[in-house]
Amino acid sequence: MGNRRETLFLLDANVAAGMSTCPPRTILVFADCPCPLSVLHHVAAGRVVPLRYEDLDPERMCRAIIRCVAADGVGGLAAHLNSHDAFVGVPRRILCAFLLHPERLRSLRDVCRVLAVSPDSARALVRRAGYRRSEHLFVRLRVESWVWFFREGFRPSVFECYLGIRDRSDFRRACRRAGLELPWCRVG
Repeated sequence: MGNRRETLFLLDANVAAGMSTCPPRTILVFADCPCPLSVLHHVAAGRVVPLRYEDLDPERMCRAIIRCVAADGVGGLAAHLNSHDAFVGVPRRILCAFLLHPERLRSLRDVCRVLAVSPDSARALVRRAGYRRSEHLFVRLRVESWVWFFREGFRPSVFECYLGIRDRSDFRRACRRAGLELPWCRVG
C-alpha cells in the first residue's frame, strides 16, 4: 500500500445505474435502502463501496474511503478466509457479510440485522460454522484478517478501521475471551 497515490470516485447511484462498469475505488451514494438492484452488480464485483445518502457524515465517509482503499485486498482476503481451516464450515452468507461490513458484525443481534434473519436462524448459522458464540467467530475472523492484511503490507491504522477495531485493549480482551492469540504477536 505504501505511499502510492490513488484516485477515489464519488458517484450518485442513479448515475452508476446507467454505467456498464464503475471505475475502481468508487463510493456509490444512494438514497434508497437497500442498495438499488441495478447497482448491485457493481457492488458484487468489489469495485465500489455503497453508502446511503443519510450516512454522509465525516466518520462514515472516512470508513467508506478506507473501505475503498482496503478493497485492493478484500478479494485476496476473501480467498484467504475461504481457504483457512478454521472457516471451512462458515456459511458463505456470513463470510460475505463480514467482508462487506466487518465493523458491523460483533454479536448475534448484528447477524440478525445485517442478514435480515431471525435470532434462531442466526444462531443456527453460527453453530453451523462450528462456533457456540457469534462473538468468538467474529473475533477469529478479525484476527485472521488482521494477520493477512499485515502480511500483505497494509498499514494497521487503515485495516484496523476497516475491520472495526477501534480500541486495541477492547480487542485484546475479546481475543482473550475467545481463547485466541493476539494478531500482532503472531506476526512479530
